[in-house]
Amino acid sequence: MKYAFFPGCSLSSTARDFGKSTYAVCERLGIELEEIPNWTCCGSSPAHASDATLAVALPVVNLVKAESMGCDVVTTCAACYSRLRTASDEMSRASDLRRRVDEATGA
Repeated sequence: MKYAFFPGCSLSSTARDFGKSTYAVCERLGIELEEIPNWTCCGSSPAHASDATLAVALPVVNLVKAESMGCDVVTTCAACYSRLRTASDEMSRASDLRRRVDEATGA
């Protein structure tokens, strides 16, 4: 099984040990994690409080990259998961927001 992996900002810093164990467990289970190339912060901390379009645009950029990989997305960070899931849901529901995000990201 192969997944597009969104590591999030903390996995290589404050959650380094968690990252190592994630890769070790997945390898043992035969799960391949392919890091999303050139991923960017999903904005889980400040973005949703500052700008509604930005709060969706940041994770959408990563979702578009993951989609081009042809894999489902996984992440180990609960906050990142929340932003990725919320952005996906909001893009499917709100056409005006989808238009603004598409304009902002060039998607």
